[in-house]
Order: sequence, then structure tokens, then C-alpha cells
Amino acid sequence: MRNLFYSVIYSTLAFLCNPACANEDVPSLCASNEEIILTSFVTKNINDRNVKSESEKIVSICGIFKKSQLNQLVYRFGLKKNVEIEIWTKKYSPAKYFEESDAGASVGRIGIRFENPPYSYEISEGMGMSSISTVMVYKGKTLLARFTGCTHHGCKYYSDLLSITTPTREVYPGILIKSKPIDPW
Repeated sequence: MRNLFYSVIYSTLAFLCNPACANEDVPSLCASNEEIILTSFVTKNINDRNVKSESEKIVSICGIFKKSQLNQLVYRFGLKKNVEIEIWTKKYSPAKYFEESDAGASVGRIGIRFENPPYSYEISEGMGMSSISTVMVYKGKTLLARFTGCTHHGCKYYSDLLSITTPTREVYPGILIKSKPIDPW
């Protein structure tokens, strides 16, 4: 019953969010043969404030599909001219996704984590009253940096993350597994 409840909530949020979240003005670090799953400008937070500086980057999650099945994911972070981080999913190094919600407050978040030990890159987006993207960089369980999707470009981003974290699209076994966030609510 609980799984049915979450499926209905997330499916409804996906329906409501997709038109609002789609934004062709946001550049992507995805290659032409890759489908954009999520792309956003992000700015590094310093003392919990967004700083308008050279710390603005682009985060992109890209997918390679074969016959409508997601076969591989890649996380890229940096700028169009300088991709600083690129992590591909592999059979023995899958991306991990998670969902959290507070039905009483009508909010939730979904996210995906890519790991390159000892570092983890957790990309999440709020659902409901808060719908911005956030990137958290961890070394082990220690938070090293936080980037938020609202920058001097505004809160522009594109996300189809729900399509791969809910059973609406077929995903190749072993590249995406359910998990928990490093630092849950």
C-alpha cells in the first residue's frame, strides 16, 4: 500500500513538474547521442548563501538509450569548455537513486548519486513546494561542497529525473539501484 501511495505521488508530481521544469535555455554537457536526464546551472554555496562568482558551473546527467531502454548514465560537472568531472555507470559501479517525502508538508525530493571513491556526487531536486536542483559533494560521509540550482541565471533547469527513478522507463539491470541519501532529512 505504501509503495502504491508513493507511486501515485511521484507520478502526479512528474506530470505537474515536467512542463514547468523543461527549459531549453539551459546548456547541457551531454553529447549529441545522449539524452538529457537533468541539466542545471549551479552555484557553490558559501555560508549558506548563493555567491554570484566564477563558482557557477553546469551539472548534467545524460543517458544512452537503446530501443527505449536506458543502457548507461553519465554525470558531468563543469563548463562547456572544461568538463571537470565525468563519471559513467558501469555494471559493478551503478548510480544510486533515492526518494524522500513528507506527505504532511506536501514536499519531497528525488536524487541520484554517482560514486568515484572516496568521493560521492549526489544530485537531487525538490518536489512540491521546492523544485530546485542541488549537488552535494562528499568524501566518505563528510560534506565537502554544496551547489544550488538557483543562480544569477535564475532557477532555470531541465529535469526528467523522475522518468528513470520511477517505473515509467525501462532501465538496463545493474546501472541504477535504489538506495538512501548520504545525509537523509
